[in-house]
Amino acid sequence: MSARVFVLSALALSAALLLAGVPQLHFGWGWHNDEPTKVLQILDGAWNLRHPPLMLELVSAATRTLRLTDGQAVAFCGRLLSLLAAGTVMVGGMWLAGRQAGTLAGLGAGLVLFFQPALFEAGHYFKEDALFLAALMLTFTALFACERSAGRGAWLGLGAALALTVSVKYSGWLLVPAVALFAGLRGGKHWPLTLAALVLLTLAVNLPLLTDWRGFRESFGDELYRLGHGDYGMSSARSLAWNYLALAARQIPWPLLAGYIIYAGWRLRRGATPAEWIFLAVPPLTLAALALTAKYSERYLLPLTVTVSVAGLYGPLLMTKRPALKITLAVALTVSGCVWTGGAWLGLHRGFQHDSRAELTAWICRHLPADAVIAEDTYAKINQYALQGRVLLDNFFAADIGPLDELRALGVTHLIISYDVYHRFVDGSAAPPSGQAADFARRRLFYETARRQKILWHDANANPKALHPGLTLVEL
Repeated sequence: MSARVFVLSALALSAALLLAGVPQLHFGWGWHNDEPTKVLQILDGAWNLRHPPLMLELVSAATRTLRLTDGQAVAFCGRLLSLLAAGTVMVGGMWLAGRQAGTLAGLGAGLVLFFQPALFEAGHYFKEDALFLAALMLTFTALFACERSAGRGAWLGLGAALALTVSVKYSGWLLVPAVALFAGLRGGKHWPLTLAALVLLTLAVNLPLLTDWRGFRESFGDELYRLGHGDYGMSSARSLAWNYLALAARQIPWPLLAGYIIYAGWRLRRGATPAEWIFLAVPPLTLAALALTAKYSERYLLPLTVTVSVAGLYGPLLMTKRPALKITLAVALTVSGCVWTGGAWLGLHRGFQHDSRAELTAWICRHLPADAVIAEDTYAKINQYALQGRVLLDNFFAADIGPLDELRALGVTHLIISYDVYHRFVDGSAAPPSGQAADFARRRLFYETARRQKILWHDANANPKALHPGLTLVEL
């Protein structure tokens, strides 16, 4: 892939991504479950260290430079960083595929990643996922570059990219042994440069971990606990391995998944370079690691989704010798990959253009009496100040305020429940924690009964779930 074609294509796709994404970054900064804590950390100037501090430090530097003190503006800065990171993933995938199999492979990978809904959504949140993927993609590109370059810059870049990866998410450390082995085997006299860049940059970025060791231990320990017990203290009712396999089948275009599997098998027989072995090993290792945890989210599968999409496109082209067949295959894989995810991408794009919480709030102000008393799941996140004097009671599970008859006795006239909260009690996806079967059954009965009440307003659970958590307003 020529430098000119790569630069022009990268600029065009990046501009298209920014045009599609930036206008959609202004939704409420409290809507996503994880964004408020990050915004408050920036405003308070203190990190909770649940993640390495790189993203917070970058956003903090931007907000200090721009003198931003408003939560919404801080969230926008974090989201913009995520969108730029998503663009980096797209451009990095295009470079890697183009380097491996030529211009058509590079262009195809760029387009497929552009229309990857999970990556596009990750680029809308002040969260580490897109930035982690960007650092991961930079590490992969550095690995491939080091195999063809004997220069110091490539090996320094490899250490720096890996340092960024471990400074965004703790799971980045899982890549360190493989890269260290690669540098030892292939680095020759340059491997100390990789080690020095990794150590020095990691120490510089992660200084807060060293100066608040107790806070780090407590936060990291809590994250480890959640790996074994889930975010809500509930385990899955079925094996998460099957859940993630089903998610991968929905998230990844099947032609690209087939291309990855066939190419990986071909490489197992014929051999591959160390850099490519590391790249091709990411999907099965990611799936194996996720299957051992009690946490489940679509975003956790993103490293697998991105690597399968890239390798599944360039791999079959490397297996093809005839130029005409290679062109046909490249076009077929690109078009099928984009069409496969295009509908979901468009649905997500439309979803970011309206806000179910704002719509429900407006409906309440127009139709409910001024003395209405409303109970809600906390994560429904209706703003009481926007309800024009109506009373709002909330609890993480509205079921824990009391049974419906008790709510009526308290004067509660209406109830807002969020599918994103209550679904685990009614769809069989979660099992009660040990010793909490009675609470689980009580909550399940509450939500099943609530859904049979008179429904005044409803918006289906849809992507993006941060804006459309499946809100239902019922009359008691």
